Amino acid sequence: MAAVFGCIGFIPGAVLGGFLIGTVESIIKGLDTILGPAGAGFIQTPMELATFSDAFTFFLLIIILVFKPAGLFGDKATDKV
Repeated sequence: MAAVFGCIGFIPGAVLGGFLIGTVESIIKGLDTILGPAGAGFIQTPMELATFSDAFTFFLLIIILVFKPAGLFGDKATDKV
């Protein structure tokens, strides 16, 4: 999934994509610690945010692929006739 974020044929893009995925998942999992236990802080539901970290990562992937189908660092392919 990191290669799709960056660009499939671009190694530095895949590395940056992996860094982006790791950072986003760590922030989401760390929000449980920052906000406190469920029901004690701003969130009044018994469900923890860490359960949604993978779902948010896939949502971010879908958003990126909608706007940049070749990945973050991919070039727009042009076909010459």
